[in-house]
Amino acid sequence: NDDTQMNRDTMARFSFRRRRSYNLRNSLLESQIHSHKDTDSMDSDTSSELSMTDAISESMESLDEAVVPSEVSCLYDEPDLQLAIEEPEAWSITVDRKTLKKLGAKDIKRQDTIWELINTEKQYVKRLKIMQKIFSQSMLRDMNYPEDQVDKLFPKLNELVDLHSNLLRQLLIRQANNEDRSVDEVGDVLVDQFQGSTADKMKSIYGVFCSKHTEAMHHYKELLKVDRKFQNFAKKCTNLPVCEKRDISDFILGVTVRLSKYPILIEAILKSTKDKKDRESLSNALLLSKDVVQHIDEKVAAYDKLMDIINKMDSRAVIFKGKKFKRLDLNVGNRELVYSGKIGWKSARGRVYDVLAVVLTDLIVFLQKNEQKYTFLMQDNKSCVIPLHNLLVREKRDAKDSLGIYMISQNRTTPEMYELVCQSKVEREEWIRILQEAIRACPPDVEQDFVPAINSVMTLSNEEEKRRKDEHTNQVKLIIEQLHQKDEAIRECCDEKSKLMLDLLELSSPRCEAGSRPNSQEIVNINESVEIVHAAMQEASRLTTILQGSGTQLSRSVSSVGEQHSNTFIATPVPKRAETFAGFDSNHDSPKCTHQTFQLML
Repeated sequence: NDDTQMNRDTMARFSFRRRRSYNLRNSLLESQIHSHKDTDSMDSDTSSELSMTDAISESMESLDEAVVPSEVSCLYDEPDLQLAIEEPEAWSITVDRKTLKKLGAKDIKRQDTIWELINTEKQYVKRLKIMQKIFSQSMLRDMNYPEDQVDKLFPKLNELVDLHSNLLRQLLIRQANNEDRSVDEVGDVLVDQFQGSTADKMKSIYGVFCSKHTEAMHHYKELLKVDRKFQNFAKKCTNLPVCEKRDISDFILGVTVRLSKYPILIEAILKSTKDKKDRESLSNALLLSKDVVQHIDEKVAAYDKLMDIINKMDSRAVIFKGKKFKRLDLNVGNRELVYSGKIGWKSARGRVYDVLAVVLTDLIVFLQKNEQKYTFLMQDNKSCVIPLHNLLVREKRDAKDSLGIYMISQNRTTPEMYELVCQSKVEREEWIRILQEAIRACPPDVEQDFVPAINSVMTLSNEEEKRRKDEHTNQVKLIIEQLHQKDEAIRECCDEKSKLMLDLLELSSPRCEAGSRPNSQEIVNINESVEIVHAAMQEASRLTTILQGSGTQLSRSVSSVGEQHSNTFIATPVPKRAETFAGFDSNHDSPKCTHQTFQLML
């Protein structure tokens, strides 16, 4: 019983403590709620701003987590390239000793070097595919970056992938010809890669990529600084197994150095090649590859020089083709620097200004240095931006020791002539050569690209003008045809009238008896009758002419029978407009048919 009572007391105390603790917690909770309500009522604006910031932060974090690059398809989309297959480091490791004993040291060295060429090309294409499928396409598709921003990081990437995938394909075909994967000839494949249209593509693509490498790296660093989403994306890309702990900048740098390795590998293959035919092909490929590398180095140097000029220019613009032409327009699109140098530009007053002539692929621009800054130079109301399209360059020959050059711009809207002055004859000849080569290499459609709308409007205007002329010609032909019809009707009337006149003359003349002689009175009457008939015919002709020529300036040809057969017919001119108010011309008198003459006729 005592134990039972103790247990009851213990339970009661525990229950009391629990209720007390619960009440205490409730009171504390209520006080905190009231405290928070008071605080919220006092600082509602601050709390709302904090909640907005937290919401944005959480939203950004959720976006960061949503971007997960995929590496599944980049190595397996083209099985013939064998990008997923890991190869040994050397060819000699893949064959047995019996095969190696049959070959000399030079032959083994040659096959190992060719193997290195193919294997490094495969690794290079693999990295290009990673840049294309994982980096570039993920930024465009999953992260919704603008295409121009992605192109800044990876310029001409798709063209690079196609170019080197084709080369790798050709090399793998040669490698598959023999069971031991040895290659008999490789020089012809390399010659095809470094000459012709393929070489031109390499020069163009690598010229752009290598020239803009500095800008790409700067853009990459800026994105890492300001864009948390890109930071997370770049980190995840680096941690992918296929990237092998390389970040995006390492992949970009690898493109710029790959081209310089081809001459080294080709030369190593050439040294260990015995076959005469393949040696000739490899020698040719070595020269061609060096030429491609040199051309790209020159393009990079020209780009850097042009960017240096642009960075030293002030922000003022000029008007060219009706639009503002700014300093950044010097390298817009495919525009590149061909040459730049100092020369004199002579004004209409004879003063020579020292200018920097910047020759681009489609333009020549005159700049003047002013306080360490280049500015566009305008003088004599002539544009300092001159298209090379339809530009003539001529040597000035008006003096024996002339050092001048004439540039004649045959622009349809603003043709101009410029006079340039050189320091020596050698410099003049060099400038003429540079300008003429730039004009020949200028794209033929550059001038048309500036004014496509004007050309279309001019075409429509010409067609409209032609249509109007055709309509006018048809109307004139119709009127002339109607005039011919009227002339025919008038001719028939005149024929009938002449016949009636002859009948009247025959009736009015007395018949002479056979063998009798007419007396003098009859002769006089006959003469008077003839004159009366002639007068009537002239009056009818005059009236006909007036009726036909009324309201028109067209002259009419003689068409009536009376006009054709009468020797006494005199064409009466149409009355002048100034004389119509006072009657017809008084100086053109014609015999009148009076009452007396008609009495005689009767």
